[in-house]
Amino acid sequence: MELIAKSKSDLIRHYKNICGNKNYKYDIGDLWPPACAEIRDPALFEKIPFSISHESIRCFDIGCLKLNWLDAEDGKSIIKAIGMDDLQVEPISYSESRAAFIEAGVKQFEDVCRNELEFISEFTSSIVWLTPKSATSSFGNASFYMVPHTTLLSDGSLFFIPPFKQIPREFGGFGFIENLYHEALHHQVHAHCAFTKTNYCIDGIDAFSHILSFPKRSDRTFTFFQAINACHVYRELTNFRQRVLVSLEKNASKSSESLSWLHEAKNEAFLMWKEFASELFKERDKFIQPWQDFIVAWKQEAEVLSAKSSYPMTDLAGN
Repeated sequence: MELIAKSKSDLIRHYKNICGNKNYKYDIGDLWPPACAEIRDPALFEKIPFSISHESIRCFDIGCLKLNWLDAEDGKSIIKAIGMDDLQVEPISYSESRAAFIEAGVKQFEDVCRNELEFISEFTSSIVWLTPKSATSSFGNASFYMVPHTTLLSDGSLFFIPPFKQIPREFGGFGFIENLYHEALHHQVHAHCAFTKTNYCIDGIDAFSHILSFPKRSDRTFTFFQAINACHVYRELTNFRQRVLVSLEKNASKSSESLSWLHEAKNEAFLMWKEFASELFKERDKFIQPWQDFIVAWKQEAEVLSAKSSYPMTDLAGN
């Protein structure tokens, strides 16, 4: 029960197996988004092409985290490709002030988040930074199957974590790491689907349109595709937030009161994981492997954690 790619070396091996002797070696090693998109799904890339200039990127290097910050023009190419023109956001090129804020923030959490930073580097090569065009537009972060290894970020990525939690400004580095990690988990799943030429469900069930019953959230719906990705991510974020919380609580400079938001965020992530796993379990026969096994394991693990006093027993409505 595992995804086909667990590291960058796995990704490169699969890309090379697909493209054979074509001259992609350099771009594959860098997980260059257009090259990876064309290799793993040429039909989709022909339908939704995009380009990035090697000369226009800015390397964003923070310890073990190395990313290409794409400039505004390349960002526009990607925004157009994925159909986000109507969201009233626009890409910006490398920002010295944002980079300095992020670098200082990430260094505060580099030791405790080292595994996550390394995972991000394994599955993410590039970022696009988005800003709102108007006071009424907003954006958090996202990743898309058709643009491999590229994460869209915004200032909201520094100060908000899912599902609804605003975090203190001093923890902006944590927000940056968590949201990049969140999207890197999606990149890993996207790669699995691309390399195995499968989606999530058995024949006759469209994972991208079939709606999961999820009464705990009345503000939106979740397709099978969205629900299984959300369950996967919230499980990882629960464990991540718990580990960071334990580490910070050992630091005498951080009072329990100043970390109340992280306690709440950990519990919220766990409840989302638990509820998604419970609802997906009812529909497990509609999924193919390894998702069937994942769903069973996620539900069982959540039930074990529910029995521990450090995890909430209530549902998302607090009942």
